[in-house]
Amino acid sequence: MSTNTTNVTAETIESMVRRLDDVFDTITCDVCFYEDLPGIYPVYHIGSAGYVSEERWNAVFALLPYDWAPAVYEMCGNDPDFKTVYERAAQLVNEGGRKAVEAWNSKLDEDGEADNVYYTELGQDC
Repeated sequence: MSTNTTNVTAETIESMVRRLDDVFDTITCDVCFYEDLPGIYPVYHIGSAGYVSEERWNAVFALLPYDWAPAVYEMCGNDPDFKTVYERAAQLVNEGGRKAVEAWNSKLDEDGEADNVYYTELGQDC
């Protein structure tokens, strides 16, 4: 994965997020799928689409050339300011790469805003 973070535009971010939404829409499951299974399953909640296993999440992002893509996807799914989220994401990527976006995501979490796209665990043993 490339860590090159120069010249990323809001349009690049928005296009990536829309393509990822399309992919995740085809591979997510309802929460009941995991809750009824024995054991504990690491999953990502992806808005109204449902849940995807951590393995599938990682496989999707492994296809992208940017190490910041997962953090940006989470940010764009959780940031309450939908009008400027792509611009903010591009600015963060260009200024500090993945670490800058992860710091923003931590702030969203602290503010109680990370409730749409996030990591969790499901299963009968949770």
